[in-house]
Amino acid sequence: MGPVWFVDASVPASGGGLSPSSAFKTIAEAISAASGGDVITIGAGTYSEDVEVPTGKNGLELQFELGAVVRAQVGAAITVNSSYCRIVGNVHVIPVAAGTGVAVAGNWGYLDGLRVAAGSSGATGFDITGSGCVLFDCRCSEPTEVAFKIEGDKCKLDECCTGGNAATIGFWVTNSVTFIRLRECGSAGHQSAGFRIDAGVVNVVMRDCSSGGGDGAIVNNGTDVTLPGYKFDDWVYKGITLDASAATKAYNLFKVTGIVQIDLIFGHVETVLSNNHTDCHIDLWDGAADVDLSDPTGLTLNSAPVGSLIIRNGDSTELLDYGSAAAAFITENVGFKEARSPVVVGQKAGADTYVRFKHTTTNVPSSGGIHWHAQWQPISDDGFLEAA
Repeated sequence: MGPVWFVDASVPASGGGLSPSSAFKTIAEAISAASGGDVITIGAGTYSEDVEVPTGKNGLELQFELGAVVRAQVGAAITVNSSYCRIVGNVHVIPVAAGTGVAVAGNWGYLDGLRVAAGSSGATGFDITGSGCVLFDCRCSEPTEVAFKIEGDKCKLDECCTGGNAATIGFWVTNSVTFIRLRECGSAGHQSAGFRIDAGVVNVVMRDCSSGGGDGAIVNNGTDVTLPGYKFDDWVYKGITLDASAATKAYNLFKVTGIVQIDLIFGHVETVLSNNHTDCHIDLWDGAADVDLSDPTGLTLNSAPVGSLIIRNGDSTELLDYGSAAAAFITENVGFKEARSPVVVGQKAGADTYVRFKHTTTNVPSSGGIHWHAQWQPISDDGFLEAA
């Protein structure tokens, strides 16, 4: 092992860098002075610079103390172009607008504890193009494109997580890479996909990974991809306010992609309903035609109080069950062994397809609020159910 170099943003001026009392003021100075195999210890503080480990510095190690912040100026906040480099510590990484937090092109890199705060401005959290890289306990929040983009072979991600928003991707395996391992990685809020595996990618294992909290459906176009212990959010929710502008009104509850099985669907009243809701039912709508998921005629909700329940316990020929919170109630269907009847629904090819709540009002406008829940599971590879 070579010498240990020191960086401290709080020193008034740079020293020789070989002791805490004579530390460099910038990380770039330390990287320039260091050779491959050396260690650079970086103290707490904000470093407003683009940190780059150039080629020819194989085995260089950067150790960030708690409280260190790297704020990018032009390019990626941290770039690693050498191989066998190690970057550790709970460093807070802030990319520039439309930029990248951490980019690793060198092979066999090791990243531990890095946090990229994209802040709905930075495009990419981690862009890994080198082979054999390991990321442990790394995190990214609110990128505008993708949190973790894996473009190198034989990479492994352990206990990494991301929270996103809008049309973004959590974990993206691309570029026809092979032998990728993800273990206990979690994604939430990435509407395009929590996990995406492109065509040409071969041999991926996602063990005990999870997706939910607003994630889009997993996209799996790879070959020999296994997902042992994969968990997704199999409950979706949609609140509606009844305010009909016509006598018959339908409300899109859940959007269907591919083929899914809906195990349970119910709504509970959050705002008392006015006393003019008749023929209340649910159906499947593809923009041109509807298919009833419950009997379309007969159920009337008269002044349903808050806490009342509307539930599909039977098949498409039966009314929705209703339990009024005006008194204690139970709902069940004695014609089934279980007190519910799952249903498999499929999307019309090329058309937006929805599960809807529909009712007729004798006087408009109507009023009231219902919060709907659905528990589901995919049947086709692309099967997905989301709030409309």
